[in-house]
Amino acid sequence: MSLKRLKSEFDNFINNSFNEVQLEQFIETDRNFIVLIKPDGLYKGEEYRLSMRLTNQFPFEPPIVVFTGPSPVHRHVFSNGHICLDILYRDKWSPALSLQMVALSVLSMLNSATEKRRPGDDAGYTQMVGNNTPALSASYFYNSNMYYLHCAFNKITPLLITIDAHRPKACRIACRGRMGHTCTLSCVESVAAWSAQRA
Repeated sequence: MSLKRLKSEFDNFINNSFNEVQLEQFIETDRNFIVLIKPDGLYKGEEYRLSMRLTNQFPFEPPIVVFTGPSPVHRHVFSNGHICLDILYRDKWSPALSLQMVALSVLSMLNSATEKRRPGDDAGYTQMVGNNTPALSASYFYNSNMYYLHCAFNKITPLLITIDAHRPKACRIACRGRMGHTCTLSCVESVAAWSAQRA
């Protein structure tokens, strides 16, 4: 990661500040931006902090973004702070996105909420993933013949499924999409990829 891009990210927060999104701290050793966000709507009067840590491959891969400290109760925010937002994962990430734009996207997600509730599988997910990288939120997880599917792209209702661990490419799993349509998931060899087709 270039020092020029790092300086650009820092300067962007300072020179183009928003009252709802403010850079609170920069931890240079971890290349970690701590950003205070102040949502509206259901969360009016509440404040949350995002940890936005840059990897060595940034901006060609997304930053690692999680809520640090208390996280908002939202259908796309797990209680361990992991966020289910498509631009935070490689398939939808663009190097043109700035950290401030990412923070504003998280803010918009909160502002548009119509109810306060956790994802349906919050307990199972947080127990399995803990505080590991949130990139796992976009993947299948294997643990004793159990695969977990999570909603990194906000399309599929998260669910727990059991399949043949020795034939992951052969399985097809029925599920129900967010809009009520049925769909089928094709298991793939790569843990970071999956596809969904309407039945």
